Parts: sequence; structure tokens; C-alpha cells
Amino acid sequence: MVERRVLLEVKLERESPPEQALAIARGWERLGFVVDPAYRAVPMGAAGDSPHVTVIVRGVLRANAKVDELMQQPEVAGLWDDSPIAPTRMVA
Repeated sequence: MVERRVLLEVKLERESPPEQALAIARGWERLGFVVDPAYRAVPMGAAGDSPHVTVIVRGVLRANAKVDELMQQPEVAGLWDDSPIAPTRMVA
């Protein structure tokens, strides 16, 4: 696998500050996930009466990342490629 940029969705207790997701994600460097220090944590909110919220953390998966083990972490809610966003032209 080639090194790639990703967005990691981290699950937190509802009252936790979003920055806690960055601290948790930094602990996954041993699994090959490296937090992007130029990107702040982005809260996504909670679903219904859930006691949890999710927060997006941007980072890089190293070539030797243990993705299966990363996905098994109880705080991981999702993992996506960080695709470039480009302007589009609306078609009438």
C-alpha cells in the first residue's frame, strides 16, 4: 500500500472537547496513522440520543499501516480517503 491521506472519524463521549480526538489519534501512530498537525479536529455531532459524538481527524496512513487493527479500535467510527475537492460547473 502506498502512503495516502485519509480522514478518520473518532468517537468521543458527548461532552468531550474535539481536541481529545487528536490526542487519541496520535496514539495510533504505532498502527501507521499519523495526524496532520495543520488540520484541526472537526466535530460532526451525535445521532439522536447517542451518548457519543464523532470528530473528523485528518492524517496519513503510512505504507505499512495496520488498517485492520486501526479499524478495530473502539473509538474509530470510520475511515475515508481524503479526496481532493475541486470546483464543478453546474449543468442547466
